[in-house]
Amino acid sequence: MTGEPFSIVMFDLDRFKQVNDRYGHQIGDEVLRTVSHIVMDMLDESYTLGRYGGEEFIIILPNIKTEEAVVFADKVREEIAAQQLLGDKFDITVSIGIATYPLHGQRVKELIEKADQALYGAKEKGRNYTQVWYKDFLTTSKQQNKLAGILTGDDIKDSRNVLAMVELIQLPIKNLSSEEKIYQFLGRIVEISEAQVGYILLYTPNGEKVYGRRAQEEGWLEQVSIESDILHSVLLEERGLYTITWDVKDKHNKISGLPDWDSILAVPIMVNGSVRGAIYLTAPSRFKEFGADDLNMVSVYSSLLAGMI
Repeated sequence: MTGEPFSIVMFDLDRFKQVNDRYGHQIGDEVLRTVSHIVMDMLDESYTLGRYGGEEFIIILPNIKTEEAVVFADKVREEIAAQQLLGDKFDITVSIGIATYPLHGQRVKELIEKADQALYGAKEKGRNYTQVWYKDFLTTSKQQNKLAGILTGDDIKDSRNVLAMVELIQLPIKNLSSEEKIYQFLGRIVEISEAQVGYILLYTPNGEKVYGRRAQEEGWLEQVSIESDILHSVLLEERGLYTITWDVKDKHNKISGLPDWDSILAVPIMVNGSVRGAIYLTAPSRFKEFGADDLNMVSVYSSLLAGMI
C-alpha cells in the first residue's frame, strides 16, 4: 500500500442467468462484451477493469475516495441501463459494491471481501443499485463460502492468494497472446494451490487443447497424464471434485516401496452456463492433500479464466 486512497468497485449483471435461459448464450456473450466496452469507454488511463467471474467485474480506481467512487459507479450503472441492450424485451442493469482504502480496510483482501459484501447488499436492495460497504454489514454464508480457501486467516497465505487474484483479474487485458495468458495463469494456479502438475483443458473450434505445467519449471509439459475417469466426471456433472487415487497400484515410492498415491483436484471451466474445459491439478498425497477450501479457491480462479477464453 502506498498510503494513497483507492477504491475497488465490484459489479455484476442482474438476473443474467435469465438472459442466457431466455435468449441463449450467444446473446448473453454479446451483452457481456457490450457492457465491458461501455465501461472501458468510461475509464481513464489509470483505472483498471478486470473480469472477476462469469458476469462479474472489478474496477480498481487509484487515488479515488468513496464519494468519487460512488459518483463514478452511478454513472456506469445509469449508462448501462440507458443503453437498453435488449430493447424493451429485458432490462439489462448492474448492481455495484464499493470498498475504499484506507476507510474500509488496510489490506487488499479486506477490500475485495467488503466490496463483495457490498455487492450482495446491492442485490438485496432490489438490484440496479450502488452500495458502499459499512460496518453493520452482516457477512452472509454466501460471501464466506465464496472466499473460503482464498481468505484463510493466515496473513502470509492470504496476501499471496489475494495478490494472485489481482494479477489474474488484470491478466485478460494484458497485451499477450491467449497462449501466454494461459501459461501465466496456469503457473500461478500451480503455485498457490501447491500442486506438482497442473493442466488446463479447453474446448476449441478445432477440438480439445490441453496445456500442462510442472511446479517450478519453465515451459509446457510435453506429456499429459490425466485420470480420464475423473476428468470425464467433472465435465459431465459440471461440478468440481477432489480425490486420492487409492486404486492406483502401479506407482510406488522408490525409497519406501509403498504405493505412491496422487491427490487430484479438478474443476470445470464454465462460461455463461456452458462447460468450456477444466482445470486439473495433481500432487503426491504425501506432500499435498487437496480439500474443500482448495476446491473453492480453484473454482473462483476458474471463473477468472473464463474471461480469457
